[in-house]
Amino acid sequence: MVQRRPKALSAVSLVVIAVLAVPVLSLRLGSSDAGNNPASSTTRQAYDLLADGFGPGFNGPLQLVAETPSSADRGRWTGSSGRWPGPRASRPSRPCPRRRGRRSASSRSSRRPRRSPRRPPT
Repeated sequence: MVQRRPKALSAVSLVVIAVLAVPVLSLRLGSSDAGNNPASSTTRQAYDLLADGFGPGFNGPLQLVAETPSSADRGRWTGSSGRWPGPRASRPSRPCPRRRGRRSASSRSSRRPRRSPRRPPT
């Protein structure tokens, strides 16, 4: 049958693959949080109270890490991180902990987005 009608079988298989791939279009990747829990659960209620009290981005801080091998790089990272668009609040950048007596070549910083972590633009 495959050798008799290869084009028809190819078209049917392509349609089947396309139908199976449709759910990928609504796929949202990322970490789940308590905002995904049912509204009756205590963890969801606490999540909503924190968002109401501190703002929508409080429940989803972003952890940023950058390679900063020299002190000049660390200075640029610290200076530029306060001017990034979007985050509402931020913590100052600081070097990552030392490893075996050597200074780390990376710095970390924490940012709070202006929107809820579950919103697509975030």
